[in-house]
Amino acid sequence: MQLGMSRAYLSSIERGEKAATIDTIARLAEGLDVTIARLLEEVPTDEKGKRKGKN
Repeated sequence: MQLGMSRAYLSSIERGEKAATIDTIARLAEGLDVTIARLLEEVPTDEKGKRKGKN
């Protein structure tokens, strides 16, 4: 997937070290073929912080 941004930048967003702009969020959503709303929706987790329904 080519988004025109480095892996290091994406990783820093994931770790909460950088904040993504709306343009970056839009590019990520387009690259993943999902809507921005889908990309940003909250994922249900259990009491340990693990995604529900995942082993």
